Amino acid sequence: MSSSRSQSRQRPNQINSGFTSAEIAAIDERRGPYSRAAWLRNAALAAIGHPIESPGRPGLPTEDIAAIAALSGDVRRATGAAIQLAKAFRLAGYTGFHALAERILADLRRQADDLTTIIARLK
Repeated sequence: MSSSRSQSRQRPNQINSGFTSAEIAAIDERRGPYSRAAWLRNAALAAIGHPIESPGRPGLPTEDIAAIAALSGDVRRATGAAIQLAKAFRLAGYTGFHALAERILADLRRQADDLTTIIARLK
């Protein structure tokens, strides 16, 4: 199944269910290369004796995820440095540089948040 459209055509019926954060974490620890939905579908099918499907996508190699996580750490360190720089500019009375540092800081924070979202999606 290469796209959600084809999955919708191949599996038009859905069952929605709610989970606690702890239950989601337990599923995420065990699901491996499967999406949450595929893992849950396979668990249900196995419970009733039906064959399970193989993973739909190979996923990223763990070293790629680690590299993205390292990049996120670098962006967060740069954010910390920008905070210190903005503070120093403010204390020294350089309001123009302080305002520029604050704009850069806002961009770094947004990028750090975006990287966190990407990492969560990749896991």
